[in-house]
Amino acid sequence: MEHAHFLPSCGDESNPIGAAYALAVPHGLPVKPIDNLYQGISYDREALARFIAANKLAEHFVVSEPADIEETTAALLAQKEVVARFSGRCEWGARSLGNRAILAHPSHMESFYTVNELIKSRDFWAPFAPSMLDTHAHLYLENYHPKKVEPPCMITAFKATPLGVNQIRAALHQGDHTLRPQFVKESVNPEYYRFLKLFQAKTVVGAVLSISLNLNGYPLVVTPEQALMKLEKSGLKHLALGPFLISKHMPTNAAARQA
Repeated sequence: MEHAHFLPSCGDESNPIGAAYALAVPHGLPVKPIDNLYQGISYDREALARFIAANKLAEHFVVSEPADIEETTAALLAQKEVVARFSGRCEWGARSLGNRAILAHPSHMESFYTVNELIKSRDFWAPFAPSMLDTHAHLYLENYHPKKVEPPCMITAFKATPLGVNQIRAALHQGDHTLRPQFVKESVNPEYYRFLKLFQAKTVVGAVLSISLNLNGYPLVVTPEQALMKLEKSGLKHLALGPFLISKHMPTNAAARQA
């Protein structure tokens, strides 16, 4: 056997997919691989605008619609702000893959402590993981062989290179400098890929610290209502809700103040 493929979400939630494949094969039905895990619900601009208006968010937060939400989010991260990203279709399975995620600058350990203590309330030893441009894998991962393995879903562990330790320290295991990266390809998630490219242009770092958008003990956020609860009940300051930016204070980035 030359190739092995593992379903990225390796829990009970994957049983229905295995059952469907097991039924399809003996009946001669075509079986296709799942090319990405962005299989959940999405909300267009109009639906999110109605949600913001119905909940009168402008009375409690700074609400803006920047000309380019990905540019604005990348600028905030470059300024060491932490931002929750709610964009496109929700991820399916056990890993947050950027569309329902909390993002931070990975080069600074203050990002690690801010996310851990003020937002996620996790054990201090629990590591985070990076979302990484696929073009930067050979720079950040020791002995990376693209023809042998591709880790798009944060389930494969690697050892960081010295450059990886320097640039994405907050997204590594702090004891042994291992990491479970998400490789982001433009063909799979062009909006998130573009955000990472914008962040790289501002910082030279081709990755961000990324962790699931949820409260400790709660499942991954799916709906705008759940995202709002996360903003209200944690130390999170910024929520990129589709094309809108919802902030607890006026962002310092000028683009974020554009209505």
